[in-house]
Order: sequence, then structure tokens, then C-alpha cells
Amino acid sequence: MWVRLGCTPEERAYVQPISVQITLHMQNTPPGCNSDLLEETYCYQAMIERVELALKDRQFNLVEHLGMTIWEWVRLYIDEAAIDDCGAALEVSVTKLNPPIPNLNGGVTFTYKDL
Repeated sequence: MWVRLGCTPEERAYVQPISVQITLHMQNTPPGCNSDLLEETYCYQAMIERVELALKDRQFNLVEHLGMTIWEWVRLYIDEAAIDDCGAALEVSVTKLNPPIPNLNGGVTFTYKDL
């Protein structure tokens, strides 16, 4: 995914790559685990399409704010889909892959999850 992210206007002037990891922790087995039917589980493509739409034409100063924004949009999708009371807890990690920080390798990751 590509976003405008950074503490300075110069850093936000160009889109830059981020990595997004979405993890669902299920309290109950989604029906799709047994049926192998997409309509009986969560569609990750639909999640990402919502996130991309929410981020379009936006800028972010902080990876934390970006991560929380992504978490909120995915949580909204999960709540609307409501797959048979699976009790899905959501965890979202966002990694800014190339922050302009000397001697930092591997980027910076922010993770937010339901408790």
C-alpha cells in the first residue's frame, strides 16, 4: 500500500510504501472454515478496498494515527459483516518501511488490537 506519511511536508510530498498486516483472532469457528465458502467468512479483499478508499487523498503525520485509521475501517467492515457471532478480535500492524532515520533498518511498526 502507498500513502503520504511523515512528520514534515517534504516527507509527505510523495507517496511511500507501507506494509499492513491484518490478523483476526476468532473466539468461535467461522462457518467458512468448514464449508470453504467465501460468503461464510470475511473477505480480505473487501477489507483492503475499504481501507484504500479511506486513505485516498489523505496525509498522515504519524504511523500511529495511520494504524488506528486502518484499524477503525477494518473493524467497521468486521462489525457489518457479522459472520455468525465469530467474536473476531482485530489486530492491525502498520510498518513504515523506509523512515528517514539514520541507522534504522527494517522500518517502524505500530500495532493496535482489541483487548
